[in-house]
Amino acid sequence: LAQLSDSPAEAVGWFEKGVAGLRAEREALQQASGERSELQAAWAEATCALAVGLCSAAELYLTDLCDEPEAEGRCDALTGEALQLVSDLPAEAVQVVEPFQTRASLKLSQEAYDD
Repeated sequence: LAQLSDSPAEAVGWFEKGVAGLRAEREALQQASGERSELQAAWAEATCALAVGLCSAAELYLTDLCDEPEAEGRCDALTGEALQLVSDLPAEAVQVVEPFQTRASLKLSQEAYDD
């Protein structure tokens, strides 16, 4: 729905709803009972999906919402959280590149080449 939105601000709202749903899914998986390896795999998958959702919202702040006063700070916070999420996973569970790619895009736009 975010990609079909009429405005970037509306799209951010949809991304935020999706992110909230993914956070709830991760929380439910932490409380769930069942086969440990299956729960861990589902939790890692939900974590990667959450990281991608955060990056999708951050991309809006790099593009359509770049002139908003809080754009840089929001993008930094979103990509920072996404990176933290995937860095907490075992390396073999990380199946996404978006947190790294989006953070690199932010640093390039900031001309922070050494970061």
